Amino acid sequence: MTIVIITHNNYSYKNGCIESVIYSLLNQVGIHFEIVVVDNCSNEDNYLMLQQFIDSLNVSFSIKLIRNSVNNISKGRNLGIQNATTDLIVFMDDDIVLIEKDTLGRVKLLSNKYSYGYSAIRLWTPENWYESNKDGLELRLTQNEENYEIQTVVPEPSVREKKINRHLIRTYIGNFGFAHKEVLVQVGFWDEFYTGYGIEDDTMALKLFIQYGRPALLNNISVVHIWHKISKDNYNQLSENKTIFDQILRKNGIKCFHVGRLLYDEDHVIDYLDENRNCFD
Repeated sequence: MTIVIITHNNYSYKNGCIESVIYSLLNQVGIHFEIVVVDNCSNEDNYLMLQQFIDSLNVSFSIKLIRNSVNNISKGRNLGIQNATTDLIVFMDDDIVLIEKDTLGRVKLLSNKYSYGYSAIRLWTPENWYESNKDGLELRLTQNEENYEIQTVVPEPSVREKKINRHLIRTYIGNFGFAHKEVLVQVGFWDEFYTGYGIEDDTMALKLFIQYGRPALLNNISVVHIWHKISKDNYNQLSENKTIFDQILRKNGIKCFHVGRLLYDEDHVIDYLDENRNCFD
C-alpha cells in the first residue's frame, strides 16, 4: 500500500497540520505501507520545513518527498502514483487525520474485493481549533496513545459555500480514497488540465464510475478534516474548473453527474441529454 499525500504551503495556510496527518499514519497497526508526499510547488520556507520534519522521523519504512514544479493537484497525484512501488494507492489530503488505528487495515480488506473506494465519514474540527490544539494532539499521537479523540463539529454548508453539507461530511476519492494502480492506468490517471483547486475529484469519480461501476463505500471509517480557510483565488479556480467539467459533460452527452449520490449509494447518478440513454450504453 502506498499513501499519496498532496501538499502546498501547508505551514502557511494550514498551521503545519501535515505533521499530525503523518503522525496519525505512523500510528496505524497491522499493515505495511509507504508514504509518498508530493509538495506542489510550495515556497522555499514551507518546503524546507516539511523536508526537515520528514528527515527527523525515525521510521522503518519509506517516506519519500517529491517536489512538483507546479501547483497542480492532478499532476501531483500522478507524480505520487509514478513514485509508488505498490499496486494499491490511497490518496489523502494534507489535512486529513486518521483517528482509528486500524483504518488502513480496513481499507486494505476492502481493496481485496473492490477496484476503488471512497466516502469515509468526514468529521470536521471547529474553526481555528487546530491552531490552539496542535501541540496537545501531536503529543498524544507521538505517545502512541490508544485513544486520541479530536473535538469535531458538523460543518455548516457556508464553510465551503455550499447550500447543504452532505458533500462535506463524506470523503471524495482524492481527499481520502483508494484505487488499484491498474485501475488508474485504465482510466487515464488524473486529468492535469485543471488549474489549482477543485473538480478534479469529480472527473476522476466519473471516469471510475463509467468503467468500474460504483465505488466501495468507506462509510464504516471515520477521518477528521482539519478546518482551514479557502481563499478567494481557490474559489475562482473552482469556478473555472467547473466550467471546463461542464463542457466535458456536454461533449459526452451528459447533462449532470451527481457525484454526491455515489457518496450515499443513491440511484440516478448520471442525467443524459438524451433521456433514453442508459448510464452504461
